[in-house]
Amino acid sequence: MEILRDDQVPPCEPRWIYRETAWSNLVFGAVLAGIAGFLIVAPWVFEQAGNLWLAGLCLLGAAGFGAFARVGFGTFRASLRPGHWLLRWSPDGLTLRYRSLYNRGLPSDQPSAVLLTRDEVAAVGPATSLLDSQDGVGDWGFMRKQRCLEILPRDGLDLTPLKAALAHEAGLRSPRGSRFEHFPLTVTGDGALRLEMRHPERVCAALAAFFPVRAELREERRFDRLTAAEREEHILDLLLAGDKIGAIKAAREVYGCDLTEAKRLVEELKR
Repeated sequence: MEILRDDQVPPCEPRWIYRETAWSNLVFGAVLAGIAGFLIVAPWVFEQAGNLWLAGLCLLGAAGFGAFARVGFGTFRASLRPGHWLLRWSPDGLTLRYRSLYNRGLPSDQPSAVLLTRDEVAAVGPATSLLDSQDGVGDWGFMRKQRCLEILPRDGLDLTPLKAALAHEAGLRSPRGSRFEHFPLTVTGDGALRLEMRHPERVCAALAAFFPVRAELREERRFDRLTAAEREEHILDLLLAGDKIGAIKAAREVYGCDLTEAKRLVEELKR
């Protein structure tokens, strides 16, 4: 296992690269841009152009929607660039990019991908992630399923370097001080790697030439059916992945404590 910067990733044939176009961000940006445009002309549409307070509020709202629309359009454009990929493979191994497309502004001299040799991969297959989804009242309702590619490492493979790299990535900030809490690659409690993607079955069909493929869709077990030890391990996994808020929510669910006590418990685990 190697943790790599973008410029250290070994080259491969284009047919062995998987990337996703952020069409949803294009739609998101277009909708917000439309709202911003409507707010700009709204005072004239409703014959209130002379109302300076209303006109000012509309322009302020248009500026806010326009800023978010710019983020959506920027993410869509970035997803079209050759350098923004999720997965590369070859007869020698797999390279998984764990830096989110939304965090493309993070320092380029920092590691952003992990390379697994062919001997380090036991099997790959499609899966769905459920553990990080909660309903509106804080209970584990699993209202959203996240499709992903699951990579099962061979027995005995030390995942500590990868967990440390994910934690380091979660702590990075762009030069402007901003970041999105989005992590496309996670390590599950049972030691599997899960890479978020829309079409894991298609990728598995392509990977079958080089790696053992588990054809059936594997669903992560419900949180309320895990043992106490497995729940605590999940809290640690969230913390190592940089999702402190998720770890605090999970701690409240596991121990039945209030927010202050959950924060204290998570801070102790962090040490």
